[in-house]
Amino acid sequence: MKFVIFIAPSKTFNLAYIKGTTSPLFMEKTAVLKSKLLGMSAATLQDKMGLSPKLAQQVYDYLREPTSGRATSLFSGVSYKAMELDKLNVKNDKLYIVDALYGLVRPHDNISRYRLDFTMRFLGNLYDYWQNIIAEYLNTHHQDDVLIDLTSHEFSSLIPSELNVIRVDFAVVNKKISSVLLKQMRGKMTRYLIENNINNLLKLKQIKIEGFSYCPQSSNNNNFIFTRQD
Repeated sequence: MKFVIFIAPSKTFNLAYIKGTTSPLFMEKTAVLKSKLLGMSAATLQDKMGLSPKLAQQVYDYLREPTSGRATSLFSGVSYKAMELDKLNVKNDKLYIVDALYGLVRPHDNISRYRLDFTMRFLGNLYDYWQNIIAEYLNTHHQDDVLIDLTSHEFSSLIPSELNVIRVDFAVVNKKISSVLLKQMRGKMTRYLIENNINNLLKLKQIKIEGFSYCPQSSNNNNFIFTRQD
């Protein structure tokens, strides 16, 4: 048994491309979506995605970039800065990024910069588009593992509930946790699990990180809540 970690992608990217060693798992399905996006003008993308003209042009340009890079080097959002994954030796079957364009992205997969969310419906229901193939893959390759869900809630439904899934979340006592802090903690927990090779539920519960610790009163068998006082 081992822990397999699931995280969310980011909407921001590094400029430098560092080549990965593998291709994403479901490139045929990705190609179908990308072909549809390539057929849209910047103005159409702006309208369909609800973006500013500047962001829409950026997305339009991303789709036409000939280069690709290793996923853990390309994503640069708050969680990824906290993870510092480039400093870790993480295997492709240890970490997955749940993604609207690629389905599942592994750490060493080569991907292109893009923008697409599961909540965007102009390409159809992307949950339905990815659900079966992701479930089939995870049931085949990780049936005996513990799947640690550190995604945002937008992505959780893509991780099959029939498998052994533990969702890890964070809360600040008596106040709402900020989105930035929440993203940072997901990144820091991901790093901690990989760096310390945590593969045991008891050891997971014993983790204390940035003042957060496991709260048994707020948790259950499938949802581990780490809290702190501010």
